[in-house]
Amino acid sequence: MMLRSPFNHYLLAMISCGLAMAMAPPLDAPVSYFLLAVTVSTLLGGRGPGLLSAGLSALAFYCFFLSPRFHLYHEPYSYLRFAAFLGATLSIVWLIETRRRMEKARRDIDAQYRAIAETAPDAIISIDANARISLANPAATRIFGWEAGEIIGQPLEMLLPQFQFSERPRGGELTGRRKDGAVFPVEATFGAITGSERSTFTGFVRDITARKEAEAAVHKLSGRLLTLQDEERRRLARELRDSTAQLLVGLGINLSVVNESAAPLGPRAEQALAESRGLADRCLREIRTVSYLLYPPELDGLGLQCALVSYVDGFSQRSGVQVDLTVSPDLGRLPQDAETAVFRIAQEALSNVHRHSASATASVRLLRGPSGVTLEVADRGRGMRGGTTPGVGISSMRERAQQLGGWLEILSPNGGTTVRALIPVPGGGL
Repeated sequence: MMLRSPFNHYLLAMISCGLAMAMAPPLDAPVSYFLLAVTVSTLLGGRGPGLLSAGLSALAFYCFFLSPRFHLYHEPYSYLRFAAFLGATLSIVWLIETRRRMEKARRDIDAQYRAIAETAPDAIISIDANARISLANPAATRIFGWEAGEIIGQPLEMLLPQFQFSERPRGGELTGRRKDGAVFPVEATFGAITGSERSTFTGFVRDITARKEAEAAVHKLSGRLLTLQDEERRRLARELRDSTAQLLVGLGINLSVVNESAAPLGPRAEQALAESRGLADRCLREIRTVSYLLYPPELDGLGLQCALVSYVDGFSQRSGVQVDLTVSPDLGRLPQDAETAVFRIAQEALSNVHRHSASATASVRLLRGPSGVTLEVADRGRGMRGGTTPGVGISSMRERAQQLGGWLEILSPNGGTTVRALIPVPGGGL
């Protein structure tokens, strides 16, 4: 039966040694040779000690079986000594074979790891406890432009200037620096290597220049689409106000003239004329409402504050939600893109209050501070449930803030929801 664990080989060898020592005289030279062979092979193992133990065992075999002093049939413990010798020899053979297989498996694993490191598309860099580079794969030399011999032993800051070393260094999105001084975005992840006597950390560094360029292109395209959307809304609102609304006003005047100057009509005709006048007035109101929602004229003429005051009043009348509006006295006029972004974020946030929160009240605060303009829209409704996927409206609000270098956050801790956005403006302290 093959013994699969090296520990079993050690155990069997030591038992055999003990048995041989018990069966042999203390000063028997051949037994001493035998014990020396077993001890060397057991403690060291491997090819060299295995050959040494084989030679010593052959010498012991010669002394046991070929010496004239040896009489197998007359010594009472010869069979036990022979069994002990045979067991120890087999354990030595098994130990050497197991060690050989373990060494081969280790070499195969090392070769696989080496092949992975050499063919990996990402840079693999190992650092010691002092954040000095101890290993770099070919991808690292290709990405950073240095030869492996030039960076081994150098601090990691030579490649990653923003890297902050700690007991457990962590990565993230950092800036890499090539040999020619060019900087580029990278994504780094570092982990500790266990089982090492010294603290060693290995990191995977990926060049994300292409990804960042794609994100920037998408971001630019999204901003362009929002700009085109606002321009189209402005155009449609102007067309509705200046064309369609005026035609409906003319239709209403004509119907009034007909009602005053026509000969007496029958009851059915009078009812139809009255309904026509009512429909014309209703269409005119709806056209004006749609035009205002598309793009309020006050936003261009009078500014963000007047546009918000007018919109909040109309929103409260249409939805029944009481809105408390607070505007910083020193708000003043803002750049057109900033005023449009703030108005659209407030419009979308109040629309979400009406459609999703079931709140009877809401508050809108618009303040100008040292870091720009802060908009906060809060309600006391049911709040956002955990795991809720943001809709198109939330994504649009966040995109508008990011287009101008700002940010947007949505808080819903204990009921109710708060939408807070910061929009940087020139002269706002940024």
